[in-house]
Amino acid sequence: MMSAYLEKFMAFLRVEKNASDHTLSSYTTDLRQFFDFLCRHFDTEDYSIDQVDRLAIRLWLGELAEQGLAQSSIARKVAALRSIFKYAFKHNWIHKNPAHLLVIPKKNRTLPKTVPAPDIQRMLDGYRNEENPIGSFQDSVILELFYSSGVRVSELCGLNTQDVQLNQAWIKVRGKGNKERIIPIIESLKTQLLKYQTMEEAFQLTSILNSKYLPLKSS
Repeated sequence: MMSAYLEKFMAFLRVEKNASDHTLSSYTTDLRQFFDFLCRHFDTEDYSIDQVDRLAIRLWLGELAEQGLAQSSIARKVAALRSIFKYAFKHNWIHKNPAHLLVIPKKNRTLPKTVPAPDIQRMLDGYRNEENPIGSFQDSVILELFYSSGVRVSELCGLNTQDVQLNQAWIKVRGKGNKERIIPIIESLKTQLLKYQTMEEAFQLTSILNSKYLPLKSS
């Protein structure tokens, strides 16, 4: 009986919410674990979704905590429970939402590990290529912009020329939800960007001149 509800809920997430494959897989696993717990704990195979109450949910979460499950994993399982019971209540599968006041546990935050400056410099130097000076210099500027400004990869990929204001030493990026934010850039990066701009303009001028004055082919 529980499986039928789960299949309908997963179809809702997949079709109407356009949930990712990762979310669908995680939620399916989490909810199946919860339903298995109910059948095991209450010693029945016919446990119905409208029989679930807050105590049953708290018993399961307590068992997970005793097993030493990470806070992040428990938080995801709580999110799955809140989501399916909200959907169940909306579609009159249940008369009361047992997960309505369920609080998602705060995730344990750890400080990110930093990369030593010599390693960063060695990585930048590794992109120097005499055979393709503009391309390799462009790569090193992108890397320096990435690590020195703290932008997300998606924001960096979406950066346009008009978003870079060298005179004011900042860049404008678009992040999650297409929200714009202004990020200052350090002086050394500004110098590198100006150098790259000069190299790119010189390359474009050379290309134009070469195409304009190409020697005529002999017949």
